[in-house]
Amino acid sequence: MKLKILSSILLFGSFFYVSAQYSGNVGINTTAPTATLNVKGKGNTTITQSLKVENSDGTNLLTINDNGTISGSAVSNFGGGGTNGINALVTTTTEVAGSNCSTGGVKIESGQDTNSNGILDASEIVSTRYVCNGSNGSNSTSLANGTTGGQIYLTGSAAPFSPQAPTTVTGDISISTTGSTTIATNAVNTAKINDLAVTTGKLADGSVTTAKISATGTASATTYLRGDGQWATPSSSGGTATGAIGVMATNTVEQVLPVGSSTTPVETPITFSSYTVGSVGTFDGTTFTATSAGVYLINTSLVSGNSSTTNPVAVRPSIRLGSNVIAHGVIGQSGNYPAGSRATGIVSTVVSLSVNDTISIVGINIQTNFTASTSTNGTTRLSIVKLF
Repeated sequence: MKLKILSSILLFGSFFYVSAQYSGNVGINTTAPTATLNVKGKGNTTITQSLKVENSDGTNLLTINDNGTISGSAVSNFGGGGTNGINALVTTTTEVAGSNCSTGGVKIESGQDTNSNGILDASEIVSTRYVCNGSNGSNSTSLANGTTGGQIYLTGSAAPFSPQAPTTVTGDISISTTGSTTIATNAVNTAKINDLAVTTGKLADGSVTTAKISATGTASATTYLRGDGQWATPSSSGGTATGAIGVMATNTVEQVLPVGSSTTPVETPITFSSYTVGSVGTFDGTTFTATSAGVYLINTSLVSGNSSTTNPVAVRPSIRLGSNVIAHGVIGQSGNYPAGSRATGIVSTVVSLSVNDTISIVGINIQTNFTASTSTNGTTRLSIVKLF
């Protein structure tokens, strides 16, 4: 008996293997059973079976094929084993415009595949439906064609503010057919620019170049822009320059003025021994002659060199235009002043000179008992400057 049992086990083991895990699961044809009994088939069709149960008569009670179908007399006991149902099929085709869809659409047909050929035959169609396209919208009649290029559409001034007929932009700008704008000639004038509107913040750095300025002449490093819109070269003649020096003179040689008179002032022309002449006139040491018309500033300071503490001698200066005195000076004298400057006379005036007008300085000794002499240390001075 033991030999027979052993033979049976060996025979059974030659067809499949059994694996029992410590977890208590038993596997047939698998070494990693995941259930109490895990049976793994050898295929996936009806040709091979994963499980087959027969009675002693060899009747198939239950067979589970490897594709999942079942058969056997026991199937009816648990409600399985019914026949497969009939597949339902749906087809869609494009529906042209016509009686079913005025603007075209899609035709949907459905039915059962009674002959199991995978095709919805005409005899199998039991339902037909249509999904139609929407109707075309009506064309707009509010946007009319323009009459030329570069026109724009504007809405009306009242609700519903519909687009109006295209119009051409007029005024200071124009618009091309490509959308670029152009400012009309002479459109930007003082009336169009508010006061203080053009600030540095409105102009990008370096944006206003000489090429942007409309002016005659040539812009260069040696020209300037005049108020009349012309690039001009400054004159090389000092006669047109502002702040030009006429003469700067001092006296380093003593000049003696005669004793003054209490009845008739004695005017003595002052001679300056050291001087520098500018470009707006000539000077011979006594008389300045203007060679450029303009407004001049004249300053003179006469210091008495022989004035002493006990005998202050002062010289009053005056300015002559031609032969006429146009400005008298004032004097200041005191024995407390520093030596060599105890008596000083000054005069200053602004005068308009024409070409060839002459300016000279005369001095009047106010001391009727002594002669007066000019200083020789450079404090007796004359300056003539053209202001403009």
